[in-house]
Amino acid sequence: MTSSVTDNFKRHLLNEFKNEIDGSDVQYYMGLARSENFVVGEDQSSLYFQSQLRHTMQSVKILSSNSFVVPHIPWSSGVSYSQYDEADLNTNFYVVNSSNEVFVCIQTGKVADGTIRPSTVEPTSGSLASSFKTSDGYIWRQVAMLSNVAISNFLTSDWMPIKTIVDQSPNLSIPQDSDQRDLQNLAVPGEIINLAIDSGGTGYTTAPTITITGNGSSASFTCNINAGKIVRINIDSDNNGNISHGSGYDYASVVLSDGDAVIRPVIGSPDGINADPIKTLKAKSLMVQADFVGSENNTIQANSEFNQMFLLKDPKQYGSSSAFVGNTGNALKSFTVSSVIGDWNENNMMFSDLAGGTKKGKVFYYSGNTLYYYQDEETGFNSFEPGPIVSVNNAGITATVDAIINPDIDAYSGDILYINNINTDLTSNETLGITRVSTQTEDTKVIIQLG
Repeated sequence: MTSSVTDNFKRHLLNEFKNEIDGSDVQYYMGLARSENFVVGEDQSSLYFQSQLRHTMQSVKILSSNSFVVPHIPWSSGVSYSQYDEADLNTNFYVVNSSNEVFVCIQTGKVADGTIRPSTVEPTSGSLASSFKTSDGYIWRQVAMLSNVAISNFLTSDWMPIKTIVDQSPNLSIPQDSDQRDLQNLAVPGEIINLAIDSGGTGYTTAPTITITGNGSSASFTCNINAGKIVRINIDSDNNGNISHGSGYDYASVVLSDGDAVIRPVIGSPDGINADPIKTLKAKSLMVQADFVGSENNTIQANSEFNQMFLLKDPKQYGSSSAFVGNTGNALKSFTVSSVIGDWNENNMMFSDLAGGTKKGKVFYYSGNTLYYYQDEETGFNSFEPGPIVSVNNAGITATVDAIINPDIDAYSGDILYINNINTDLTSNETLGITRVSTQTEDTKVIIQLG
């Protein structure tokens, strides 16, 4: 016995996650960790692996924005696209054109023998919410448009944002959202988008008549044959060039006047193919985004390296049971120092106190009179107090701790939901990390993908 989770359930889970991010009851943060390169282990989801990240957690920033995303497929001349079919797992059935308008391929162009021909005419805005045919034989339907805001925040070479507009206010702040809402509101429920040829049959000398049976009306199709089989379906029009798919079908079947071909109706979304672009484009991924800008008022460490990025839900304030609610937060321990001798800017250098050497730490970053450090299983987790400290392995490097500075957040609180090991070398499986400078902005994006 087999079972599977449907795409609807995946979208439901992602939408619940999205709503929680957009709400005010739960806080989600993007974080940076690990100043040292490391070899990635196999069990990255284990609590032990997560604890290693927590030891070296540097800083967090609240998620700035989020969006459903789908694979980015720019229209390109000479490429053959698939036609929309709810039974097909292929994602190559839509394109975004040079004006950032999104179109679903209703039907591919074909030559006489049924071979799919490449697309050579870029689809552009046609009749609103209607299918239209280009001179290369392709039929398209516009379903969405990308705003400049969405492009700036979420468009990458691999992914593009997609959303369904639910706000019915008279005037939306983003013009493209208003235009897309018009597309959605003009959707026709229960259209038969096309007919899929599951088997072209054999022995045809004339094209059979196609009859649609079901609970809708007005869907009408004809077909072409070649070498004894059905090779192309023709979607009927209203005799004025407007392609008509009928309406009101929850179910339908295809009856042929003769022959053994197997033809299947493609109904698509019950609400209409352009009613819900997230569903039509089969979105199963959510992108979350945050920008780390310089030092963010000294809560995000600059002039440093990070080898891991992560998502953190509901961290606590350091030394408190209260939720941390700041936009940014430092997770590193630090103290002010004086009487500094030697170079304390050697990242990951181990140091200890002079009162028995039982308190150890590793240098993360030294700036001005502040030394940021972390502790792990190698150093132990004994707390420092004011007094002399010394480098363990480099003679002559000393300083005096004047005052202890606590982090903003408790690195051992909250749920780690996602970990990304940065720039992992495929040969050595070692992370190469990213080095930040004080003038640098990190536009971090994470894709949560369910199947």
